[in-house]
Amino acid sequence: MGMDGWHVFMAWILTPTGATLTLLLIALGVATSVMRLAGRSIRFLLTATKIAATLLVIWIVGGILEAWGVPVRESIATIGSWIPSLIQAAGGFLKRLFETAG
Repeated sequence: MGMDGWHVFMAWILTPTGATLTLLLIALGVATSVMRLAGRSIRFLLTATKIAATLLVIWIVGGILEAWGVPVRESIATIGSWIPSLIQAAGGFLKRLFETAG
């Protein structure tokens, strides 16, 4: 990754969302390490760490793709606009299933 890639990476890390996810990941990592040193394991911390890491990677990859001209935000907005109609269609399908079974 050249200097341009590094600048794009840092530009997305240093946004409010990127900074929040990074700080959350650091805090969860410290908490998990402290709990392991104390001889305790909390599954919630491990799961939360995996979720935060996944969201951070998605955020960074989305930023890099946006820098390359791939319309990530528009795609997410389009998919998000489909969700209500998909939920309504699934509800109608389940309603028909229950009516048929009953």
